[in-house]
Amino acid sequence: MEFYIVTNQPIIADKIEKLKNNTHVLDPSDFRRKVKESSRNEIFYLDIEAFKNDWEKEFKYAQKNDKVFLALIDLQGKVKDIGTYIYKGIVDYIGKDNGVNDFSKRRFIDVENYLENYRCDYFLADEEDELEPGAYKIAEKGWATIRSDEEYTFYIMYVELDDKKEMEKSFAKSNLKLAIDSFKRFVEQNVARFEGKLWIWQGFGGVVLFPFNGHDCPAALSGFRMAIYKHLHDVEESLFPHFISYRMAIHLGNVLYQEENTGNVIADTINSVFHLGSKYAEPGEFYMTDDTYRFIHPKIKPYFKASGEFEGRNIWRMRRPIIGAFRS
Repeated sequence: MEFYIVTNQPIIADKIEKLKNNTHVLDPSDFRRKVKESSRNEIFYLDIEAFKNDWEKEFKYAQKNDKVFLALIDLQGKVKDIGTYIYKGIVDYIGKDNGVNDFSKRRFIDVENYLENYRCDYFLADEEDELEPGAYKIAEKGWATIRSDEEYTFYIMYVELDDKKEMEKSFAKSNLKLAIDSFKRFVEQNVARFEGKLWIWQGFGGVVLFPFNGHDCPAALSGFRMAIYKHLHDVEESLFPHFISYRMAIHLGNVLYQEENTGNVIADTINSVFHLGSKYAEPGEFYMTDDTYRFIHPKIKPYFKASGEFEGRNIWRMRRPIIGAFRS
């Protein structure tokens, strides 16, 4: 892991230069270029004073690259609500209390240990799975480079509410539509943070696409969070008068992408995930194919167990949490 201290303040630069090893001083003028070229697991410490009034703009720019982690240097104590940036994913904060004395080899080791043990978005490079030549059609920069009517490799997520017939009997059409719309927003908001895009929506559910980057599986993290936080949605956001149940399934495959999809796209991969979600998946469960499982983060692999075989593929099911533990 490499640490880049983005600053033009000599007092900070001198401290970092003494640490050597995997710590580097980066001039603010080179920040965007370096973020754009960044490889996996690089941390950028943004010195707020170095960017003056533009630091939040630069912070937002770097957030677009899911390969990097961000931290803040705030020696003047200008950030009043640190929690806001913790929610946005910062991994460290250097404040005014101890100033430059907070920069130490021990601190950077602690940050790296935190990432390895507690952040599912940290990529363990030594466990990277080699790709079969020509098997995948990767859009290197995700949605920024994806064009309509061209084929790409995606994680394809199927998500749909259970008990459809019962809902249609129990709710007036207008009330049911409002409730379903609240669930649709829940899906859209949760997948968006992992570069997912709701591509098809029909009735009670739909299909989400996540561009495959060749090495990890943000779709699995998205589904994992949706399973874990379901009850919070039930209480805080859902317009259904009762706790809802929904099933999810993820498969990896190639899709001819169309910007405006009416739901009429015919592809083996789309059919596969629809069959997995509608014919195999049990209510309230989260499944994935072996093609997907091979790329999920090692930290969440223990929460999935083999579930059998369907249409010639090995299937994995998430071990859903219950009170104080995970069920088998």
